Parts: sequence; C-alpha cells; structure tokens
Amino acid sequence: MGKIGLVLEFMGFIMLFWRDEIRSVRPIEKGGGTATHGFEQEMLLERAFSWIPSQWLKETLSHSFYRVALALIMIGIAMQLID
Repeated sequence: MGKIGLVLEFMGFIMLFWRDEIRSVRPIEKGGGTATHGFEQEMLLERAFSWIPSQWLKETLSHSFYRVALALIMIGIAMQLID
C-alpha cells in the first residue's frame, strides 16, 4: 500500500510541474504563454488538454487541476502513513 501511495504522490507532483512547463515552453497559439488571471490559466490548461476527446472532461480537468493534483498527493501521503 505504501508503494501505491508513493506512485500517487509522484503523479500529483508531476501534474504540478507539468502545468508550469506547458505554460512556459509552448507558443501561445498551442496553449502556452503566461497567464495573469485564473480564467486565463484554465483556458491554457484546456488548450493543453486538446488531445482529450470529451469537452466536459477537458473543462473539468482544467477547472479543478490543482484539486486533482493535491488530492493525489494527500491520498498518497495517507496511504504511506497507513502502511
């Protein structure tokens, strides 16, 4: 159970680092650039998730990206503590 928690924690940290990377490397037309408002950040993430076929899933992931990443980290830490 501790190893599963470590994998979940790793995935959460990778998501956080990936979000910063997509903004700085990609051109603005493909979802990059620097966002100044929360809405702009959501739009950049939604463009970065262009490979996902479901529009609802893209909007949900871009809206709650931090929550998903932090939830993975917290669940991973809890699973490591339980083990």
